[in-house]
Amino acid sequence: MRRSSALLLAALLPFALVGTLVGPAGPAYADTTVVLKNIEQGDIRSVEGPVGVPTGFGSLMLRHRAGAPGTRYDHWLDNVESLDLLTTLTITYKSEVPVVVTQLWTYDRNGTGDERSVESLTASTTLPATSSWKTADLRRDQRVWYVHPAPSAPPTDVLKGNMATLVAAYRNTTLGRLSVELSSKTQTGSAWLDRLQFGPTGDVTTLAFDADPIPVVHASAANLAIKPGSSTPLSGRVTHLDGTPFSGVPMELWKQSWGNPIRYKVLTTPTSATGAFRTVVSPAVKTSYWWQVNDGTNRYYVSPTRIVYVAPALTLRVADPSVASPTPSVFAGTASSVLVGGTLTLRRTTDNRSLGQVVVAPDGTFRLRQLLPCGTYYVVVTSPAQNGMNAGRSAPVHVAIS
Repeated sequence: MRRSSALLLAALLPFALVGTLVGPAGPAYADTTVVLKNIEQGDIRSVEGPVGVPTGFGSLMLRHRAGAPGTRYDHWLDNVESLDLLTTLTITYKSEVPVVVTQLWTYDRNGTGDERSVESLTASTTLPATSSWKTADLRRDQRVWYVHPAPSAPPTDVLKGNMATLVAAYRNTTLGRLSVELSSKTQTGSAWLDRLQFGPTGDVTTLAFDADPIPVVHASAANLAIKPGSSTPLSGRVTHLDGTPFSGVPMELWKQSWGNPIRYKVLTTPTSATGAFRTVVSPAVKTSYWWQVNDGTNRYYVSPTRIVYVAPALTLRVADPSVASPTPSVFAGTASSVLVGGTLTLRRTTDNRSLGQVVVAPDGTFRLRQLLPCGTYYVVVTSPAQNGMNAGRSAPVHVAIS
């Protein structure tokens, strides 16, 4: 790793930049992760996540108002990177507005070390807004960077190109500062930085904002139906942004039952070594469930909502499946207690035609004598959707009416 006395002096100057966040410099000579906390200054600060909690979730958030001065995070390098040795330069982010990434270069045009040939340049590129977390490889992709030259730069200098092109064009150049900025004149919004990585092979520095922050909650959103008194598992998995397991996350299961506007926390359970979580529920009525984790500042990472419907249990039997008209058929059966006092309908399965109705007795049973049309067919007994329950339907019973 090379050092530049010019940039080292610049890094020691007082920082009087308005709208600038100054983070601690990266350590030298070893792959290292620096956890940045309490990064606050003026109106543009905010750490999403529990400040000071190493195992917390969070990210550095930059807020920006259209037309306002740029909102920027700066990282100055005490151990200045030689640009041609920089093998890693990535940023993980999401943003509502375009994000400008800028590098401050010291360019020794003649390669002699003579201060008269040293120039300060900046190179910048713009990352698009994204509603989901993205990792941009700024060193290896074909993204176009624009060089902002010194006034004395000859017109033959390369002023734009991907990073490989610029590294080849600007030999004897060192990197002294990385900046991430929101500066849109027309758009208002926020950006979140999860991590910034840079450095040569063997000396990569990772700036992790408030620890390894973002949990991704995976859980099924498929709705399902169960019988009263039955249970069903609800499970899922939490990972980091790169898909590796996120263990020890305190997952909260919440629910909202039919007819009740209040949301309740059912339980809290930590994720396993594989990031998995699981529990079993037995709702009595239609209930919505979702998993979430609170990062400590009432910012939540939430799973899809899953609705568990409850369908009433109905049984049906016929005393004699074969009768001659005008002898009525005699049916009996049972119904879930929620249907007591409710009306059931006997239906022919081929056309869903109603053949008769019966009220469920207080003990959950019913009995129906019904004259049926001639023919051979199947019948069922059904109940309408009511009281937070799905519509019910018994197994079919075969009858032959001659």
